[in-house]
Amino acid sequence: MESRVREIFEKLIAAEKVIKTSQTQNSSLLDRIEDLENRSHRSNLRIVNIPEGSKNNQDPVKLISDMLKEVTGAEVFDEPPILKRAHQSPGQKPTDGRKPRPFVVCFHQFQDKRATTSMDKES
Repeated sequence: MESRVREIFEKLIAAEKVIKTSQTQNSSLLDRIEDLENRSHRSNLRIVNIPEGSKNNQDPVKLISDMLKEVTGAEVFDEPPILKRAHQSPGQKPTDGRKPRPFVVCFHQFQDKRATTSMDKES
């Protein structure tokens, strides 16, 4: 019976070591995931007050890219910036008198987003 108890105790100690190692790895992986998620959002920009229906069935990526070029002028973009994606926030179309849904824009290069936002801070 003593040998059986000793065997179970040794297995318990080994299991506790595995659990501690797993907890450490899990914590490290969660930190890395959070970092990656934050980095992936760095290139995103929310643009508000673009009237609903202004797309006229135009590709939102092209619409926003052209709009950014037009609004910022040549001082920021020589040509329309390259965007990965652009879409209006999900939800129902607002009724008359309510704010339009914002656009979420993901720039291909973080530097383009930084140029757009730094111009906004100067204004």
